[in-house]
Amino acid sequence: MSRAIVWQRALIVAALFGILQLAVTVYWAHVIDGYNGINLETTSPFRDRVDSVDPGSPGARGGFKAGDLVDIRTLSRSDRFKWRHYEFVGERYGIPVIRAGTQKTLTIFVDRWVSDLPFWIANRWNWYVRFVGIAFLLGVSAFLVWRRPQSAEIRLFSLALILIAIGTDFSEGAAWSLRASVVEMLGDAIGPFLSNAGLALLATYALRFALPPSLLRIWATRFAYALAAFAAIVACVGEVGTWYGVLDDNAGILASNTTWLVEFAGPSLAALICALLAIRDARGNERSRLVWATGSLSILYLSPLVAFFFSNRDVGGVSVAWTVTNTAYFVAAIGLVYSLLGRRLLDVGFALNRAAVFTTVSLLVVGSFTLVEWALGGWLASESRGTNVLVSGALALGLGLSIHPIHLRVDQFIDASFFRKRHEAERALRTFAKEAAFITDPDTLVTRARDVLESNTDCSWVDIAIFDGKGNFGDVDENDPAIVTLRTSHEMVNLHAVDSVLRGEFAFPMSARGRLVGVLAIGPKRLGESYAPDECEAIEALAHGVGIALDVLTVRREHAQDDRIDVILESNRAILAWIARVSDGGEGGLLEQQPALARVRGS
Repeated sequence: MSRAIVWQRALIVAALFGILQLAVTVYWAHVIDGYNGINLETTSPFRDRVDSVDPGSPGARGGFKAGDLVDIRTLSRSDRFKWRHYEFVGERYGIPVIRAGTQKTLTIFVDRWVSDLPFWIANRWNWYVRFVGIAFLLGVSAFLVWRRPQSAEIRLFSLALILIAIGTDFSEGAAWSLRASVVEMLGDAIGPFLSNAGLALLATYALRFALPPSLLRIWATRFAYALAAFAAIVACVGEVGTWYGVLDDNAGILASNTTWLVEFAGPSLAALICALLAIRDARGNERSRLVWATGSLSILYLSPLVAFFFSNRDVGGVSVAWTVTNTAYFVAAIGLVYSLLGRRLLDVGFALNRAAVFTTVSLLVVGSFTLVEWALGGWLASESRGTNVLVSGALALGLGLSIHPIHLRVDQFIDASFFRKRHEAERALRTFAKEAAFITDPDTLVTRARDVLESNTDCSWVDIAIFDGKGNFGDVDENDPAIVTLRTSHEMVNLHAVDSVLRGEFAFPMSARGRLVGVLAIGPKRLGESYAPDECEAIEALAHGVGIALDVLTVRREHAQDDRIDVILESNRAILAWIARVSDGGEGGLLEQQPALARVRGS
């Protein structure tokens, strides 16, 4: 089994694990996660003050009031974690409270979040938006590595997104929803390591473009790794320190604005800087992929910084910072989907077409079966069991035999509806590949080939270099690395992968009779899209057709020149013979040589 396949399967399994984890978290939110209605403010390490209590909440029923002080070091590790993070529905536990200098113990019976529906909607809708976005990120990651497992860049990008998604969900708690605070604490401690590792890998992903990377980009990537490691360690120390009661992550140096910025915004901003430096140095299709990938994830990169500036602002009881952080995942996922579909950064047309065909055929067959059975239901109810079985079997057999023609019709319809323009452009390229053989002028052939390519591929320019017979293809020597590869393989060459004088995205061989007669190079697309594989195949067919046509015209011209030389040589021989006879005094020589002279004059 190849390394690419191993990575493909491992990453798809990891993405499926992340989706399962999300499902468990949603279950946790509805069934296990509790709500006490007490809003806290940490005034000093391990000392919380009740800022307000929601009316009718478990906290209000338990007797909590604004101004109550709680020294959480007096709580057990499990109760301390629950008080700060997650409480479980149905649990009962006591909290020592200091009120007016007197300490008393108040009891909380944890209730569900949905007990107050307007409050739940106002405070939790963006929480679900976040999980929808994370699910989309996991789906995109799995799709990318499924379609392009051989690409190291795709594998790295997918792994980064998967780690960010899983790490974020771990940090939300509900790692396994076992009603065990220690498990939830470990999830909170491990989550930052995973998500920050994902951000560091995004910086590495940017480093793989525009090779070799500059020294500045190398050090920027190292700095991104250092910030990611620092952020993960700080988050872990805060969770473990609070658990053991030795270091409060809500107060002191761990809660300072500087630490907060470095911990939450530092790694993402460092990854963004690495991506921007790579975009600056990249060219052509590489730059296009980086721009769209970075643009799609930019809201994810910048959301911690935006959240910091809005950390103390609420609108209608909803935290602006919390809303920005949560919706960033959804916006980033939608941006990636648009990049894949709208900008064709990956060839997804075939996969989407197959999925649409499969879904439509399934709906038609199942729907038809259900509809016919419902229509015959009244009649079959009065018939015997044998008749019911016979009719149902005949109906199933008929629908089964009709699947193939239904599939063909649906395939044609979806192709015509959603991929018509793409197929028309491909058809135009292949049609011209056949028409090229009937063009009799080389200059016209090259001009028309250039026009057809520019109008049907949206490429910025086309360069056609023809072999001059003296070791050059236009301005490029025949020993150029790209030319040597084209002469050897007669297959398309990615010009970003070779050190060649040829400029552009791809070079296509114009071959005939086993030799390279010319090179067709295309530039990047005007809108920054990528060339799809089927599009490249059509361009390759066009280049092959034009190459054969040019070879035929060259041979025809050479033969025409050979015929003329033969006539001249024959005439010269006749003239020399006539001169010899005249010099010897022979008669009739001039008249005998008139046809040859006429041919010389005509030629």
